[in-house]
Amino acid sequence: MGHTQETPNETGSAPVPEDIEPQTLDSYYHVLADERRRILVDALEPESSMTLDQLTREVYLREARTDPPETVRLSLIHQHVPLLADVDALEFDRQEEQVVAKEPAIAQLSSLLGETLS
Repeated sequence: MGHTQETPNETGSAPVPEDIEPQTLDSYYHVLADERRRILVDALEPESSMTLDQLTREVYLREARTDPPETVRLSLIHQHVPLLADVDALEFDRQEEQVVAKEPAIAQLSSLLGETLS
């Protein structure tokens, strides 16, 4: 992979990789606007692949909400995983219930997530 230069964003705060298109960046910020999706991105980044059950357990244990695991699982299936698939950050095999992180989107999301947390 090539070196990505970063430039300050419009407000002059956190740097944004130059190779992310503005429309893509908007989509990424929309993805990261939700706590459950931020946890999902963080959980997927180090692992290239997880089962839906593993991902559900990971998200359930990390978040401060009181939703039962089945509610977390359903929200992942119907809302959060499809949104991440729409920005090409992951693939979801419904039959095998396998979630696979995809580059470069998952790395870009992780980078943006790291900037928002620091």
